[in-house]
Amino acid sequence: MLGLAIPVLLAATGAGVTTPPNPLPAIAHEKYTLSNGLTVILVEDHSVPLVAVNVNYMVGSKNEKPGRTGFAHLFEHMMFQGSKHWNDDYFKPLQEIGGNVNGGTNTDRTRYWELVPAAYLERALWLEADRMGFLLDAMTPERLANQISVVQNERRQNYENRPYGTVREKMMALLFPPNHPYSWLTIGSMADLQAATLDDVKEFFRTYYTPNNASICIVGDFAPAHAKQLVEKCFGAIPPGPPVSKLSRWVPRLASDITLSIQDRVQLPRTYVAWLTTPVYSADDAALDVFAHVLGGGKTSRLYKRLVYEKQIAQEASAAHMAQELAGTFQLLLTPRPGHTLEELEREAFAVLGEALTTGISADELARAQTATTAAFLRSMQNIGGFDGISDKLNEYFHYLGDVDRYRWDLQRYLDLTPARVTEVARNYLRLPHLTAHVTPVGSLAPSTSELATAWDRAAMPGPGEARPFRVPPPSRFALANGLEVLLVEHHELPLVAMRLVVRAGSAADPADRPGLASLTATLLQEGAAGKSATEISEALEALGAEVAVATDREATFVSLSSLKLRLAESVQLFGDLVARPDFPEAELARQRTRRLVQLRQLQDQPQYLGQVALQRTLFADHPFARPILGTPEGIAAITLEDVKTFWRSHFVPTRATLVVVGDVTAAECQPLLEKTFGSWHRGEGSLPPLPAPQPVAGRTITIVDRPGAAQSFIAVGQLGVPRHTEGYAALEVANAAFGGQFVSRLNLNLREDKGYTYGIRSRFEYATVPGAFVITTSVQTAVTADALREILKELEEVAGRRPLSPAEVAYAQGSLVNGYARRFETPAQLAAELAETVLYGLPPTALESFPKEVSALSAAEVAQRIAATLTPQRLSIVVVGDAKVVRDGLAALSVGPVTVVDPQGKPYPPS
Repeated sequence: MLGLAIPVLLAATGAGVTTPPNPLPAIAHEKYTLSNGLTVILVEDHSVPLVAVNVNYMVGSKNEKPGRTGFAHLFEHMMFQGSKHWNDDYFKPLQEIGGNVNGGTNTDRTRYWELVPAAYLERALWLEADRMGFLLDAMTPERLANQISVVQNERRQNYENRPYGTVREKMMALLFPPNHPYSWLTIGSMADLQAATLDDVKEFFRTYYTPNNASICIVGDFAPAHAKQLVEKCFGAIPPGPPVSKLSRWVPRLASDITLSIQDRVQLPRTYVAWLTTPVYSADDAALDVFAHVLGGGKTSRLYKRLVYEKQIAQEASAAHMAQELAGTFQLLLTPRPGHTLEELEREAFAVLGEALTTGISADELARAQTATTAAFLRSMQNIGGFDGISDKLNEYFHYLGDVDRYRWDLQRYLDLTPARVTEVARNYLRLPHLTAHVTPVGSLAPSTSELATAWDRAAMPGPGEARPFRVPPPSRFALANGLEVLLVEHHELPLVAMRLVVRAGSAADPADRPGLASLTATLLQEGAAGKSATEISEALEALGAEVAVATDREATFVSLSSLKLRLAESVQLFGDLVARPDFPEAELARQRTRRLVQLRQLQDQPQYLGQVALQRTLFADHPFARPILGTPEGIAAITLEDVKTFWRSHFVPTRATLVVVGDVTAAECQPLLEKTFGSWHRGEGSLPPLPAPQPVAGRTITIVDRPGAAQSFIAVGQLGVPRHTEGYAALEVANAAFGGQFVSRLNLNLREDKGYTYGIRSRFEYATVPGAFVITTSVQTAVTADALREILKELEEVAGRRPLSPAEVAYAQGSLVNGYARRFETPAQLAAELAETVLYGLPPTALESFPKEVSALSAAEVAQRIAATLTPQRLSIVVVGDAKVVRDGLAALSVGPVTVVDPQGKPYPPS
């Protein structure tokens, strides 16, 4: 994004260790402090007409008191509810202009961010300043009660109704003493949340949400002098708060090993092992990160190679170092394959750990970790906003280190390491007492601020500033000799190149008795190619700093590459080997088949997955879209090596594929490289027959997927939608945004903001070359399952009938889509993905360029008519994943349609 010269990247190789040069650019920035103590950080970046605003408050759950846990996170929610001069939901004025907005709380810090069109910088600052200075004027008991309910639903959804969801909470309570601020989770306890009072929340705000306890980072397309004027105008008159004491680093020590036994509603047992370590950015932090990477950081790691790949006794075996402001933890996660025990897996894992601690890591392992870390730093600099974007990272560095541009220093910590130093640090911590948590399946499931002194009228929301136009970069096109079409967009901001290959064959091409074949074939591409083994491929990718990802959709398989420019030739050669020269070793098919079967078993613990599969099954009946992309146990078990080879020979051919290239490369560099790499790829013959159009369901049905004792119900409501190439695409995108496609939508404002039933509800069109699906999904507290479904159905019937979308709702959605359009093209990978969609659906070359114009030209009547004509509320498939014994009577009482109870595999049975 920053357009600066990048030094050449070299890796440490051989027996000797050479410190690689640091390839990161310095961030040109300005930092200053207002008279009230607010720290301001400014970074210019004119590559895209966007501005990122990130406000960091130096408060997290570590600042809470026992008995009042969850306050920092609850307060994050309250900050979106309105303030004196904007006494409404904070998403409304930002999504209206196409901005993206969110917040996050962890143990140490809370930050709020906006990514907006550059012309709306003042609006983002006005809103942030208003809630910093005037939040308490708009806070009410009703709003507090509503957000307590929303946060409790978030806890149910992300912890209590998620497999292994409460394990970390139990572990932290034993690793840290009760008075240590890390002994509780940021989400807090149900009891503490329920006990929160308005006075508690006000006291928390007055103590921590003050300018002298905050910093603001602005990155993007702005003039510094103008930005300074706006910051002073918006924030300058807000008075400072009381000084906030800084907590000291506190790493406790376990006196002896601890073992914790937990029962959970899961399919597979699991072991977690944790050691207490050092705080973030301390002298030992980077070495522990590298050791975790070498030990259990992916396919090249020692744990994966020994336990998952060679011995095949583990489904998962990983390690991670998580350092925070006061202390850190080093953790192992071990999930055995069925037929193997926790004891067996732990014994082998500790043998691997012992070997690493005794003999140390190698120079090659360190070099690969350093290259992977360097590539990750470069990729993180592609985004100016959002979580972990440049604005967020600079605020993070200031929060923890008191300095701003620590990118190069941060990376240098890893580049300066030696194998001996990494091993020494690991020995110092991982030979100390540790906590082991054994998770086993439950038996039945085992198979007021006053007005500030300022002359500025804060009551009027700022409009747009100077417009900064954005144009979608047009691709150049050429074809290789074997017929492979290539789309190229040059993007020279950072030395990175993204490639996305679209192969027009997905799960819909699976034979009826082999569901999952396309997905399994795609997975096997990385497990052996051009004579290289799966392990050699993983090690080569890591050494190159490259990333390859494979994804299967219903109508396509996508193979993506992210490469450093310096290593582009080698990375593209490896990429081409995977696509055009896979070996498909029979042993790898056996391994991946077993992994997939265990994965499908684990997914029985995921309510969202069960609901989506059940909805596909009921909505599409005998159509190929009814089959799950990952397959079924029966289908995966039946797949042979010849099935895989036949699928690849039939569908992975250059004449049925398109390669999209975006990044720091020219056509003169790219075309010869691609000819050399893909030139031998066999051309293939024929084409896939067109998909039949699915038939709509006859009426309304409710299917309950029974999960006894579930803390929440997952609800999915669906009907047939439209093809992607439909003439009314733009109108439907506007209508969906207004109805349920974003935070400020009818569905979310009703079920979350008004009634507090859910943490969030969304709707979407799932497009395809034939009619796909229109889907609404949410998770709600079990007790309100029927009430929530009643509201969803009411909203559907009203938007398609007696209460169509209003001109105001349509205008809001139009502004959101048009103004936010540039955000979809911020990085090379994003642009490649957008171009790949036009390729897959046969859209004209002008589709990306014309979409904002089509949206802007729509009238409210056209949008309302299009959604009313598309939605058919009397033809719905409804799926509820929850406790059938508790929810069935309430759902039946709605008289929506017949109610059927099925098990997670879809087999009907009466609830016990």
